[in-house]
Amino acid sequence: LAVLIVIAIANISSAQTDTDKTADKKQFRVQLDSIMKQKLMEKLNLSESSADKYISAFRENNDKVKELMKEKKSLMRSIEANPEAPDIGTKLDQSFDIDNRIIETRRSFVKDVSSYLTPQQIAKSMILKKNFNKEFKNQIRKHKNKNIHKKNKKQK
Repeated sequence: LAVLIVIAIANISSAQTDTDKTADKKQFRVQLDSIMKQKLMEKLNLSESSADKYISAFRENNDKVKELMKEKKSLMRSIEANPEAPDIGTKLDQSFDIDNRIIETRRSFVKDVSSYLTPQQIAKSMILKKNFNKEFKNQIRKHKNKNIHKKNKKQK
């Protein structure tokens, strides 16, 4: 898994222009989805079509949660900027509403995938995704540190 992630990271880190970066990000996402698909098929004993369905549902859910998180972050900036605002109660209620919408979005995802995954497979997929993300972050960190180290050597 770590090797596959390193290869995917190396492919995206060589981007030159904004257009190239956008294309590389899409390619990177496709590569990560391919790695995840292999892991789902291997660890959860899913068929290829079930793994594809899962990844599609996951991406859709993840995009919705990211949008809600952006909305909450913006709202929290507003709250932090002026906690004495007359409408602060409304803003706090909006924050709690966003939290509830995030939870409902995640519940909806689990309900959706439960039509073709068992509760045990769903639990295993959550563990797999957590471990995948942890390894991905570690590899990104290593890659960044390696690049910083190379730049420092060149400057000397």
